[in-house]
Amino acid sequence: MCTMGGQKMEITEIEEVEIEITDEQLDFLTRELGLTFEDLENLDDDGWEKVYNDCADIEIKESMDHPDEETERCRIASEIVDLLSM
Repeated sequence: MCTMGGQKMEITEIEEVEIEITDEQLDFLTRELGLTFEDLENLDDDGWEKVYNDCADIEIKESMDHPDEETERCRIASEIVDLLSM
């Protein structure tokens, strides 16, 4: 439910969004989270939120463990977080 100008409006239409990931990002998701392309095709909103949170956790941990450099693991996790933030 959304409130706009004091009037309540129910949002019933959900827009489907297409997400394009690279082979490198897919390899990362498979290696880090155990997700295959087929798994990604079947994720619901909660599943995508978990992917987002898991990648954000990886990005934060890598940043803390390697403050003077951006590791490949951090870079790819960050790319996925950015992609899912759109």
